[in-house]
Amino acid sequence: MSLNGYNQMNYYPQHYPKKQIVLHHTAGSHHPGWTCHGWDANKKKIGTAWIIGGKANPPFKDDQDGRVVSYFPDTAWAHHLGIADANYSITKASIGIELCNYGGLILNKSGQYLTYVASMVPPDQVIKLDKPFRGYEYFEAYTEKQIESLRVLLLDIAARHNIDLHEGMYKLLKNGGRAFEMQTSALAGKPGIWTHTNFRRDKIDCYPHPGLMEMILNL
Repeated sequence: MSLNGYNQMNYYPQHYPKKQIVLHHTAGSHHPGWTCHGWDANKKKIGTAWIIGGKANPPFKDDQDGRVVSYFPDTAWAHHLGIADANYSITKASIGIELCNYGGLILNKSGQYLTYVASMVPPDQVIKLDKPFRGYEYFEAYTEKQIESLRVLLLDIAARHNIDLHEGMYKLLKNGGRAFEMQTSALAGKPGIWTHTNFRRDKIDCYPHPGLMEMILNL
């Protein structure tokens, strides 16, 4: 884990007790630093405490996969849910983690997998879901290194903030529930591990990636 000096106080430094961990993906490139710079430039105190690098697409150097970067102290907070709860109480009490990943892909007539910005993702970095999720059949895959780094980070956060990882998505997956759909318990601030799609119907982060679900079930 590393803190690399990207942040320019683009967050609220007040400390709040944490109850939830919320998983996201960036809808962007593999490099955590580029995500950080984008948030800094935005200057709207939008971001997550943690970012996990992904696998680079050519021609970029592939040296960020699984790298964990701290954007700001996870005792503080920034806007990451995009919901207007009373005084941002849920946002303040949750820790966001971003996986560097483009998300949903479109397969064009030439057999290329395209992101929403029309960049190409190599076939070996694409996963096809058993059934479409929120309009997408193909996604850029979360990597094995990302998922392992996420596992270690979740255990660390849970230990430091006394968050039960067997609540939220874990319980839904264990009981065969709709773990990636809207959940009133997430919006109500119930403790545990969640994902952005549990809070908003217009989001696709995170999607039901088999490796991600298996990791959560084995926490």
